[in-house]
Amino acid sequence: VASGMVPIAHASDGGGSIRGPSSLCGVFGFKPSRWRIRSAGLPKDMPLAAILSDHCISRSVRDSATWLRVTEVEDWARALPSAEELSEHPPKKLRIGYYHIDTFGNPPDEAVQDALQRTIELCRALGHAVFPVAAPDFDGLKASHAVYDVMAATTAGMASFFALGVAPDVIATGLEPYTLALIEHARDLPPARIAEAVAEIAFAGETAQAALNGVDVLLCPTIPFTAFPLGTVSPDCPPETIRRHFERSAAFTATASLAGWPAMSVPLHRSVQGLPAGSHFAARPGDDALLFRLAFQLERAAPW
Repeated sequence: VASGMVPIAHASDGGGSIRGPSSLCGVFGFKPSRWRIRSAGLPKDMPLAAILSDHCISRSVRDSATWLRVTEVEDWARALPSAEELSEHPPKKLRIGYYHIDTFGNPPDEAVQDALQRTIELCRALGHAVFPVAAPDFDGLKASHAVYDVMAATTAGMASFFALGVAPDVIATGLEPYTLALIEHARDLPPARIAEAVAEIAFAGETAQAALNGVDVLLCPTIPFTAFPLGTVSPDCPPETIRRHFERSAAFTATASLAGWPAMSVPLHRSVQGLPAGSHFAARPGDDALLFRLAFQLERAAPW
């Protein structure tokens, strides 16, 4: 999508897998409200389903909005207006609260902090009230461990299913080390752990809702760094290195997944080196249209 080979591509997001890559590549990435999109993946009763959203990565706000309009569930309370209507009716003055400290208490890299400041200035120039707020307050480390445990159990379950139809050594020799580490971790979990982890994920999402008190939209960095050299993180890295990379990559974006918020990475700025740095906006569940109206306004004011 970023190279222009295709204008749009399906993607899914369970912690930032649409928004993070969009930030690194300078494209538009939107995660819809929880349960708004017809699922192409896990059934609702699967442990990870509540934090997963199918949608797309696109070059334009128009294409992303249209994708949501044609893929949202038919019984959603208010159907998304057309891209034309969303574009022609920008949001009224919004209360935008911004923060720059991630779930683990860390600031972003300098280039990302600079991009956030420029986005703050742009939003103020568009007439919105933009002011600092506290970051969502929940136990990020506990939530991260819970997601890791549920992901491990889900991966182990899928591997067991596929093992029924392949040669005995395919699972052991054909999967990447990190995938095998997930499967091994799942084997060590006590039987009651998954229900406990699901409850911890739900509690983190409920606790995060308080961050939206007094604001219409939350603004923060999408990902705390810009793109890194290929090979910096690879399947050959120790599993713990990959896990820590995942945690840092999703340190801003995961909150919206846990809370069920619609959220988007908007490619408004680039670093001095020319690398993209997305700005992350989130809103209350169901306020997808509000975010799209803001995205169209931003796209018009600072086209990418």
